[in-house]
Amino acid sequence: MALPTAQPRVPDPGATPRRQVSAEVARVLDIACHEAAERGHHWIGTAHLLRGLVRADGPEAGLLAAAGVTDRGSDAALTLAVWSTTGEPDPSGPPGPPVANAAVREVLIAAQVRAAGADRDVSVSDLLTALLRHGGDQAADMLTTLGADAERLLDALTGLDALTGPVPAEVTTRRPSPVRRIVPRDPGALLSTAWRAEESRSA
Repeated sequence: MALPTAQPRVPDPGATPRRQVSAEVARVLDIACHEAAERGHHWIGTAHLLRGLVRADGPEAGLLAAAGVTDRGSDAALTLAVWSTTGEPDPSGPPGPPVANAAVREVLIAAQVRAAGADRDVSVSDLLTALLRHGGDQAADMLTTLGADAERLLDALTGLDALTGPVPAEVTTRRPSPVRRIVPRDPGALLSTAWRAEESRSA
């Protein structure tokens, strides 16, 4: 699924080739669109995108929950963020299906670039990484409201990728079949480990 936008798409000969999105990412985008529609918002902002990541479940949602970005908390924080952030337009606008604002389009492009660099489909990890790195937006305001630190989340996400990412070619060649993706039982432990490491470096 691709989020609807207010601007026509013009092919760019020098642009990074578009990557397919995983089923998990399609679900996140679908939830983000519904979040905006249910609230009567004209624009789909980064707040709706973060809310989609929280509600889609999965390891990445576990990391967010461990940092305090829970379903209930993000619901309230979204309402505040969409009306108070100056980096994105408020959600008001003409009636009709909601469309992605410029900040969301930037995040989606960054996720595409990250996936293209690894020669794979866009994953939830790509999407969350791009969102956390974007900053200065509704999602960043939500994280601040909920007491979550984007840099620590990025560190924890790197650890999660190490556990769930594609198996290196040199490993698969030594085995009769590829190793399946491993989903950690407790994604929150990765975040706690990242925090302890950060505190040790600061001491």
